[in-house]
Amino acid sequence: MYELIPLRERSFVFRGPTNVGIYIRGDRATVIDSGATRKDAAALLGTLDAHGWKLETVLNTHYHADHIGGNAYLQEHTGCRCFSPAPFFAQVPLMNAAFLFYAEPPAPLRGETFLAAGSRTEQLTSDLLPDGFSMKSYPGHCYEQYAIRTPDDVLFVGDVLLGYEELQQKTMFYFYSYPQHMDSLDRIEQEHAHVFVPSHGSPVQEVAALTAANRAHFLQMREWILEFCAGDGMSQDELMKAIFDRLHRHLHLALYSLNVCSLHAYLSALIDEHQIIARAKGNMMRFHTI
Repeated sequence: MYELIPLRERSFVFRGPTNVGIYIRGDRATVIDSGATRKDAAALLGTLDAHGWKLETVLNTHYHADHIGGNAYLQEHTGCRCFSPAPFFAQVPLMNAAFLFYAEPPAPLRGETFLAAGSRTEQLTSDLLPDGFSMKSYPGHCYEQYAIRTPDDVLFVGDVLLGYEELQQKTMFYFYSYPQHMDSLDRIEQEHAHVFVPSHGSPVQEVAALTAANRAHFLQMREWILEFCAGDGMSQDELMKAIFDRLHRHLHLALYSLNVCSLHAYLSALIDEHQIIARAKGNMMRFHTI
């Protein structure tokens, strides 16, 4: 389940449910993201200990639970400092789950997948990065997200890009803003690095092809929504059913909560582009392609 893979002399990726970057300077380690759960963090720390590496700093690409899920465990066991965009979500992680459910989340959304342990996480800024690191903003998947580059030119891109393995899964994929995410895809495609590491999937050296595959997925989903909203239009739940019927997937509360947020992101963009209009009929909101 876990595997340590060298990428350059000092940069490694710790493969797991969420990839974790590791950069070594002497016997000191900086990690990029901390895994999804305490179990992931314990496995990461065990690997660091086995190599004699002392954890100093955690840099989170963004604040979703599968990226900050190990922060608290690593702080408890090493005293490391943690830095994240919008650190409030790491300090009070219940807000991550509430963001998905629009209210206090029910029990199925309070597991580790959605609800990390709170941590003493500080605001990630460029002046606080270890020497030789750099970061660049790529919003869209969430309100604030950064790709983080190590001194030996490995670019950990967070969820700006989904790996090929992840794209093969039949789902919508979560994001916050369609136009921001598509702009981030355009910009990440122009980057140059020795290796690009998505948080979910295998590292790649050729970013253009992976970016094109990501873009094609989101454009296809956009076209499906326009297709489904033609004629009499559809309600939110009718759209969810149409999409997941076509994907041959069965919805459950957690999957619904994640993907209805993505659906709202598509609808927001399409309404702003005057491609779709929202009208209430019989006290049910329906979305119609114009």
